[in-house]
Parts: sequence; C-alpha cells; structure tokens
Amino acid sequence: MSRVAGKQILGRRDKQEDSFVLKFQDQADPGSDVLMVVADGMGGHVGGEIASQVVCDSFADYFVRRATEHRTKNRLQAAAEFANKCLGSRIAEERELKGMGCTLVGVLKVENRLSWVSIGDSPAYLHRAGRLWRINADHSLYAELLEGVRAGKLTQEEADVHPKRHALRSALLGTEIPLVDLNSIDLQPGDCVILATDGVETLSLQELQHQIERSANAAADAVAANILAAVEAKGKPRQDNTTVLVYKHTAFGQPGLLEPTGMNMSGRRFSAAIVPLIFGGSAIALGAVLVLAYALNRKEVPPLPTEPAIAPTAAASEDTARNRPIERVGGGGGSVGIEDEPLGRREITDGSSQGESADPQPSVAAEGLPQANPDESTTNSLRPRRRSGSGVFSLPQILPPAAKSGQPQADEGEQGQDAERAVPEQDAGVSGECPGSLFSAETCTPEQA
Repeated sequence: MSRVAGKQILGRRDKQEDSFVLKFQDQADPGSDVLMVVADGMGGHVGGEIASQVVCDSFADYFVRRATEHRTKNRLQAAAEFANKCLGSRIAEERELKGMGCTLVGVLKVENRLSWVSIGDSPAYLHRAGRLWRINADHSLYAELLEGVRAGKLTQEEADVHPKRHALRSALLGTEIPLVDLNSIDLQPGDCVILATDGVETLSLQELQHQIERSANAAADAVAANILAAVEAKGKPRQDNTTVLVYKHTAFGQPGLLEPTGMNMSGRRFSAAIVPLIFGGSAIALGAVLVLAYALNRKEVPPLPTEPAIAPTAAASEDTARNRPIERVGGGGGSVGIEDEPLGRREITDGSSQGESADPQPSVAAEGLPQANPDESTTNSLRPRRRSGSGVFSLPQILPPAAKSGQPQADEGEQGQDAERAVPEQDAGVSGECPGSLFSAETCTPEQA
C-alpha cells in the first residue's frame, strides 16, 4: 500500500500549469525521508507551465544534491531561494517569458516531523483524528479579506465573491520574495497530509474532509484519486488545474542512520536509543586519549649522583688532611672546566724541590699578581673558575701541598680569612640542568639554578 502519491487533472483549461515532484528514500520503508514539492503556474502569465516546472525541478535538485545546510528549515529556505534564482535566470535568457511566475509548497517528512516552506496561495492540509485544517499560510488577498470578516468590516459572502480575492501578495517571480512561510509540526500515526494547488478549493473544507475519511483505509493514490474525482464532479465552469499530493503517516519511523539517504540530511535527529551509545563511546575514546597522552609525556626522575670521595695523599699529615677543604671533581651531573682566558705568563713549580716525600700539588705564579710567601700556606693561591650555562662559578680552592717537616703553618687568622673567600660546596645533585625538572634537560641560567 502506497504511503505517498500525487495526481492532477487539467480541469477546464487548455494547458497544465501545475507541476509536482516526489522524492522518497524508500517507498517500502515507512520511516524513510519524503520530499514533496508542488507549484502552480500563475494563471494569465506567459509561461506559467514553464515557471512551475523550473521551480519544482530546481528546488528538488538543490535540496537533494547541492545543499550544505544541516538544519531542515534552513535547507528548505535555501532551496526555495535557489529555485527563485533559477527562475530569474531563465527569464533573463528568454525575454518572451518575462512576467511568468508560480507558487511553491515544499514539504519534508523526516522521522515524525513535518517541515515546510510555502510561498503563494497553494494550500497544505493536515487531517488528524476527525479534524481537517490548513497548516500553511495563505499569501493571497483572500486571507486579508477574511481578516476583515473577523473584524466585522465585511461579510463572508462579500469576501467569497470579491473580484481581487485571488490576487497574490507573494510568489516566485525571479525577484525578491515578499512573504515566506517556514514552519513545522509533529506527526502522529494515522495523520494524513494533503498538498494541493488552489483548484482543490472548488471543494469546501467539509467536502474535502469527507473524501479523506471515506478513503481512510485506502492507499495514498486512492485518496488522491477520490479528491480529484469530487472536484470534477462539481462541474465548475473554467475549473482550474488541480494537483493533489497525499502522504499517509502510518507508523513512527526512523531513517537508517548507517545507510545512505537520498536527502543527505547529515543534521537529522537521532533516536533516543542511539544517544546513550554516542555519549558512551565518546567518553571511552576520550579516556583512552588522555591515558595515552599521559604515558607519552611521563619521564623517569633521574637518580641523584653520588659524590666520589677523594683520598688524601700518602704524605699528607693527619691534621692537614682533616683541616683542608676537599676539591670536588665532576660533582653533580655536569662537567667542571678550567676557564681558559689568558692570565699572563704562567710558571709551574714542582714541589719536589722542597724535599716532599710524596707527590706535591703544583702551585701557580702569574705576573702582576701577588705572590704567595713560600713559608705560608697556599690557600691564597690563584683559584681557577668554571663556566656553567651563561654564568661563571668559582671552584673550591686548590689543594695545598703537604706541610713540610718543621715548616711553620698558617695561623688560625689566615685560615679564617681564606675560609671566608672560599666558595661553599654545591649539592652533589646540582649541575647545569634546571633543578627539579622532570620533563626537560635544557640548561638553565645561574639564577635559575
């Protein structure tokens, strides 16, 4: 049994100026998308039949194949504007068609929602539970006359016979569209939607309702045939062309979300059963991404290096080894380098001339600098400096040579003065890297360290 059908009659006219288009995703699927378009060429205008055909074809073509709008109403309005533009282009190409135009009703059924765009006076009806009413706006002068009837300015009989009652306030002419009706309504099982041209108004609303109800159990094409037969039975002189499209909403349908749709409605509503699956899948995917990102960015904390112990020389006395500072070589994670800037002519003196039994530590003498007294401790000798990053750090003082038997030692005052000038030992874990950095090994400045 067909759910969608369209039929038309010529009436008492010489040519057919009505056109219609039906597009459905699947005739056998009660839940598939359905697009219904009907247009009525304006009577008395040159090329009315051309105008209605151009508008129907271009409207359906844009809606199904060209449109990029995801919202149904936006797509309907864009399709109407595209059809009007195509009409204007055809008039510009063929000057003899100047003045042609038509009405338009474009309706889309998606799931249980009916949406439409309407321009002109072609009616759209909804029959539900024993009631029939018009759902789209009437852009003819007759609608304004009815406003006058409700306001008490004229009678119903005067409005029905007014000579300008069929004049249009809005239509597609290839120029700016004055009035557009854009709306939607929810459908229920058993609803019957009727789209038609104004020739159907030969029947009163009650007569039209009767034809729908007498065909309640019939297919959509049977309903359309019964309505047109009733119009012809009236025998009205100069009966206008009449077109009737019927859609019977028999069940709550949902288009297949995983199957391609002829309407390409990427913005259609999802069913309630699909929504939890979408949110659940999104949450799982997001959690997996976060875990992966954490695993990729996590790094091991490097262990702190231990400071190597330096044994005293065999010839050093126990007191001297206990009191002198210990030079640290390669402490922390960085390397220690001697600053290589010129210090003048250098001389290396060997401590063996002093009669040391063990290998003595060398002392340094430079021109233009104060020389250490041979009888004094070498704690005031020149200190090398090291670079770390962009700053320069002083190293601990050079180990003094072992005390010679019977040689006088520096007194406590001199040792205290040297202790104040010495650089305190750094932590074994401090190097050229930024302290506490777990995610980068970039060298930091002395202020950062």
